[in-house]
Amino acid sequence: MWAGYDRFGTGRFEVWDGGSYAHCRLADWDGKHAVSQSGPRNLWDELTAAHAWWRRQGSLGLTRFGLTVTVAGEHRVWLDEPGHIVG
Repeated sequence: MWAGYDRFGTGRFEVWDGGSYAHCRLADWDGKHAVSQSGPRNLWDELTAAHAWWRRQGSLGLTRFGLTVTVAGEHRVWLDEPGHIVG
């Protein structure tokens, strides 16, 4: 998203889950304060860990992933087949 309210007038990545929030300013990607997180989960840490896993696996194609949602609302991400749960 473009963050015109940012004093640097830059774009940023934002993620949130309803209780936690993280954002990273693009203009200061490698800077000490580029990332801000709040809430019970460290979403940016989770996102970068997931990206690192994906890269270690050889940057798997999106069509190899699936998602199962149970009646109780549980979400399970899987790779190649529903029995191969990721995470």
